[in-house]
Amino acid sequence: MFKILLPFSILIAFATACDSDSSSEEPNDVDCSLLTYQNFGEPFLADYCLGCHSSSAANRNGAPGAVNFDTLEEVRTRSIRMNARAGIGMTMPPVNGPSPQEREDLSQWIGCGNP
Repeated sequence: MFKILLPFSILIAFATACDSDSSSEEPNDVDCSLLTYQNFGEPFLADYCLGCHSSSAANRNGAPGAVNFDTLEEVRTRSIRMNARAGIGMTMPPVNGPSPQEREDLSQWIGCGNP
């Protein structure tokens, strides 16, 4: 049953991340339309992902060889899983991860189709 609920919960998170009703936004909420690959995605990946998930990583720390985020296309291919592990999920990176706000921003960026 968990295998069925997880994809559904990810879909719900994506649907709610792009709520366009700005009147209900908290003052600290980030407008996901302002999050781009250049100003959010690329720095986030550099800070938290590319140390292990790059084709040029010297020590991948167990990261699968086929899971790289060197290009925007590779990010797009794995964006749903990325959000499940590092956005709404908190299993990646295993140490020294992003703040709760950065994780929320990642979910918004992915959920709004920006990657």
